[in-house]
Amino acid sequence: MTYRNIDIIERYGLAHWRDAFVRLAQPSIQILLHSADEMTLSQGISKLGGLPDLPANYNWPRNNGKFLPFVAQIRLSEISLYDTTHILPKSGMIYFFYDFLVLPNGYDSEDFGEWRVIYHPNESEQFTRTNIPSELKDADSYGPAQLQVCRMTFLAKDTFPDWGANEIYQLFGRENLACYNNILDRIVERNLSIPREKQDNLHHIFGYPEPIQPVDMKKICQNVSENLYVHAQNFDVLSENWKLLLQLDSDEENTDMLWGDNGRIYFWIRQKDLESHSFGNVWLILQSH
Repeated sequence: MTYRNIDIIERYGLAHWRDAFVRLAQPSIQILLHSADEMTLSQGISKLGGLPDLPANYNWPRNNGKFLPFVAQIRLSEISLYDTTHILPKSGMIYFFYDFLVLPNGYDSEDFGEWRVIYHPNESEQFTRTNIPSELKDADSYGPAQLQVCRMTFLAKDTFPDWGANEIYQLFGRENLACYNNILDRIVERNLSIPREKQDNLHHIFGYPEPIQPVDMKKICQNVSENLYVHAQNFDVLSENWKLLLQLDSDEENTDMLWGDNGRIYFWIRQKDLESHSFGNVWLILQSH
């Protein structure tokens, strides 16, 4: 947890909550999106939307023969400075694909395959800006299924659990939820290290999710990905192994990204898979209003 956030707690006379917040804080890498022109962007940089920059001999991912729309690519050397967990590879590219034409929500085990996360370890390889397959059409726009391209930049940011999370009840009790929310307002909304205009859309790597619906997404990932419809004896332990990899908010101002009814998508990964740099079993959850 940054000194600035500790200082904010103390400044508002809440020093007795400081230790609890220090224990709760999880670092994240905030993603800022900037409108861009595909023609002027260098190949192989971090970006959302547009056309992916794929390494040689990489085929566009499919599910049951159907091409998956491209969402984002992240160049890991660009975010290594902000990865205080030191758990991501120091270099390479991670690509995110998701069928945003259908918008599967990840609450059914049959949804697996409707998204794909691909890790390519070699940043020095020649990348090719790859056109969207002609079969991948957006029925609403009668054009290619493509998000508006945006350049990414990054910031380090502390995140905290949503007020409905179990750990909040345990630490603060139901009677103190309003106080907890006030602290979050003071830390997050008045955090002077992040300009207010850059806090409106919640895109980030790692940290806590900002859920729209009050459900435990870790348990959903474990339940649905393993097709477990009865709680195994070690279910809670297995659920805690899931970690938020990427959260993308709806963002019509910077891009035409809209997940359902102004929702968010969350890519989750098991801790052991993250440590071994295995991204083939990432699970996705869509929440919307």
